[in-house]
Amino acid sequence: MASSNPIKVSDAGEAIGKIVKILQKCPFLKVNDVIKGGSLGSGVTVPGDFDADIVLRSDSLGDNDMKPENAARWCRKFDDYLGKSLHGDYVLQYKKPKVAAGSLSFTIIFLNKGKQIKFDFLPKPFFKTEKEFVDHLATLYNDKENKHLLSQYTAAAAKWQVKFISTKPGRVQDLIKRAKKWRNEKFPKGQKSDGRPKSYLISILVISASYDYMEELGLKDIMELDGKNVNIDDMAKRVTEILIADIQSHHELTVCWNDQEKHPNCINDWEPYVLDPANPFNNLYITGVARYIPDEPFGDYVEGNRNWVPLARQIETLDLTKSL
Repeated sequence: MASSNPIKVSDAGEAIGKIVKILQKCPFLKVNDVIKGGSLGSGVTVPGDFDADIVLRSDSLGDNDMKPENAARWCRKFDDYLGKSLHGDYVLQYKKPKVAAGSLSFTIIFLNKGKQIKFDFLPKPFFKTEKEFVDHLATLYNDKENKHLLSQYTAAAAKWQVKFISTKPGRVQDLIKRAKKWRNEKFPKGQKSDGRPKSYLISILVISASYDYMEELGLKDIMELDGKNVNIDDMAKRVTEILIADIQSHHELTVCWNDQEKHPNCINDWEPYVLDPANPFNNLYITGVARYIPDEPFGDYVEGNRNWVPLARQIETLDLTKSL
């Protein structure tokens, strides 16, 4: 999320709360739930610059609705609905709506605070469980006619993506924030850049490195990294070293989670890979870095370009021992 003025997490949280209430009253589509995604939902925000993603999930949406032309139609319908609903003392203006990649990007301006907050909104199908979601993607993966829709389902995993990050130890979450701050300094949003690592990729790489550090210490549970016997400075230094080594040898990365080996076809298709813990069919090695163009929306949803060279060139400057 970007803004011309400094933004407090409380401001964004207040705005999201209002938007969620409006979406829950949607008159033209059944709403099963509304997920606060991105770094704001996961609790790993960087002051002044963070992602505010809102994912509406409905079991009235299906594969046909995820086709680009139909997804765009739904987004335009929600654009009209939100534009008419966001008004009054709370919001001065709803502006800059853009529809692309199955997403609606818009900016609202606080009447009483004079601050702009940008949101990405994504209407997606509802799945009751993570297994149900992954099983559906496995079916799509083996369907030649609809396999191309897999990328449209990425945000449908927002509930489990948020859970994966938000349930990690406080120290790991703090290192994620530090890594994102470093990313913002080396790949600033105000400048055109290629190979800019997305927020979610940064989080997953830090968590992966933290698991490696956990194993080096002989610990069995990552939550033990918050324990008294773990020195935070030593942890920050070693996780930095692991991350630098991983990214410098990125062409050898093979990161997967839990029982994702049950879907070997997707792994065999991708070498190297950094799998989304909530979606084994989303290879962050491909989707997690992208060409960034200032003022263009959908930073975390634009198609990845697999160009890790700029990140590999900058990674030696990473130092997670520096606090925010």
